[in-house]
Amino acid sequence: MAKKTKLLQILLTVILAFTLVKCAHQLPPTGGPVDTIPPEIIDTFPPNGTTNFSDDHIDFTFSEYVEKRSVKDAIFISPNIAGEKDFDWNGRTLEISFEKDSLLSNTTYSVTVGTDVKDVNHGNNMAGAFTLYFSTGAKIDKGVISGKVFATKPLGIMIFAYKESLGKDNPLKDKPNYISQVGKDGMFKIGGLSADNYKIIAVRDKFMDLLYNIGEDAFGVPFKKASITAKDSLISGVNFFMSREDTTAPNILDATMTDRNHVFLKLSEPLDSSKLSASNFYFYDSSSSQKSPINFWFKKKNKSSEYFLAFSDTLNSVDENYLIAENIYDKAGNQLPHIELPIAVNEKPDTVSVNITSLFTDYNGKINPHDAIIFAEFSDAVDSQKAKRGIEVFDKDSVKQKFNVRFPNSALAKITLLSVKPDNKYSFAFNLNYFQDAAGNVKDTTYFKTLTSMGKLNFSGAEGMVKINSQKPVIVHLQKADDEKIIYTQKLVQNKNFKFSSVVPGKYLLWAFEDKNRNGKYDFGKVLPYTLSERFQFYSDTLNLRARWPVGDILLKFQK
Repeated sequence: MAKKTKLLQILLTVILAFTLVKCAHQLPPTGGPVDTIPPEIIDTFPPNGTTNFSDDHIDFTFSEYVEKRSVKDAIFISPNIAGEKDFDWNGRTLEISFEKDSLLSNTTYSVTVGTDVKDVNHGNNMAGAFTLYFSTGAKIDKGVISGKVFATKPLGIMIFAYKESLGKDNPLKDKPNYISQVGKDGMFKIGGLSADNYKIIAVRDKFMDLLYNIGEDAFGVPFKKASITAKDSLISGVNFFMSREDTTAPNILDATMTDRNHVFLKLSEPLDSSKLSASNFYFYDSSSSQKSPINFWFKKKNKSSEYFLAFSDTLNSVDENYLIAENIYDKAGNQLPHIELPIAVNEKPDTVSVNITSLFTDYNGKINPHDAIIFAEFSDAVDSQKAKRGIEVFDKDSVKQKFNVRFPNSALAKITLLSVKPDNKYSFAFNLNYFQDAAGNVKDTTYFKTLTSMGKLNFSGAEGMVKINSQKPVIVHLQKADDEKIIYTQKLVQNKNFKFSSVVPGKYLLWAFEDKNRNGKYDFGKVLPYTLSERFQFYSDTLNLRARWPVGDILLKFQK
């Protein structure tokens, strides 16, 4: 009996120990909200605004643990402190130490922690750049330049400021005297500036080398100068649009015959279609010294850098053949004057007739009565003059409609109806007997498609005035927030009132620019030579334009 009791006690002890061990290894329940709170700086040494600073280190304390590498890459000191700098961590506090004698006397320093800083847990970026100001003299320079970068994803864009009196203001080889970084909202601020003229640029610094790399980095130039004076030490509204300099000529990366009558081209970038025709290309047979023309060029929708050439002549597969391209341009105006590409002849016959692959509009398949543009995309290039004779349009009462048609390329027709009634149906007939491809294929059938026009109650509008001290023309854009293809434009000359009627409902951005050179398009300025952009102004709110509820009394006021 005693042995049984002792055995029972041992068993109970083992069970209890097992239970305790199991409890000790229990984890807290998973789940809960994802951390979306950005890290921030909650303390510094020295305190912001310190004067007569003579220490050999500065400290930043963060609200949470952050990725150390991201912090080191996001520290910008203006003006630069010469010599080696050591970065040491103690928990959430970073200490940056340097040699005492490396600080300049009577100088205001700004140390910016940029928005590239991320927290450890979920990679949240700092919402905005933080700047610590201190001076080795008796005062802090009070100059501040602030503004906004208007870009789809502004977070991380750098702001470079060059002090013109120093004479080193070439962004290609000179690093900036002052640096800041843009937050999620596009806002920035550079402070601690002494009286001087400043050259300001925005740079999406791809290589993080604090230099502007043409063609690699997107850039922005403001529309006004930034001059800090004793009387005017706060310069606001230094705003930017971002662009990219393209100085590289287009190149043909691949040229492949897909059958006896087609060549597929892969280019390094999209071409300027307004300067492109089939006559920019031809075949050259080096054995017979014979040239063969190209009949058509075309491209597919949403394939911006892919093109097709179509031709009726047959190439001799025994000879050496080359595709020659001459004087083709990209959208920035860069020219490829001449290129020769060897072609492997493909003798596969083209026996497929042309089809209508898509009939579409910019309004989800609906016809807008106020521009009435319909696009027809074909499966292959066609003779446009013949194809025009094969297109007819009828209303719901079978009355033939008048229209204009042009071909942006040989496989795309742009049809503009001359008169459209709201809430009506329009039938499009394409007699494919007239749609002959380069190989001579046709199809003995007619393609029909019916589209509906939008009704009067489907539209909204916006009207107001632009307040600007200028006699130059002003271009006003009303642009759909979620579809950049839908944009309404008005040019204002003397009368600065605008009115957009028959607007498709949705959320819209309203902005305008002063067309200084009267060319009708916005000019972004240049980094070198430093050229200011054209002045622009955004309306502060997104316009929610609802059907039958136009918005009026909009005041778009330009800053000076």
